[in-house]
Amino acid sequence: MNITAVGHISIDTLITESGQFEQLGGPPSFMSAVSDVIASKVGVVTRFGPDFPEVFRELFRERGIDLAPWTCES
Repeated sequence: MNITAVGHISIDTLITESGQFEQLGGPPSFMSAVSDVIASKVGVVTRFGPDFPEVFRELFRERGIDLAPWTCES
């Protein structure tokens, strides 16, 4: 089964008693996190700016998800 997640990728800032950190959020992020369990291939349609951190782009690439074909950088 192939799945395409459409939506915004967000960078969530979590503040806890032990500190503050950032993590990916939004439907495409959550879908890609379980892609190896629910689908053979996951695509993402989203939009993000040129300041979107490379470390977060790499998380998608590590899961075999290419952001380039349907993603608008602006």
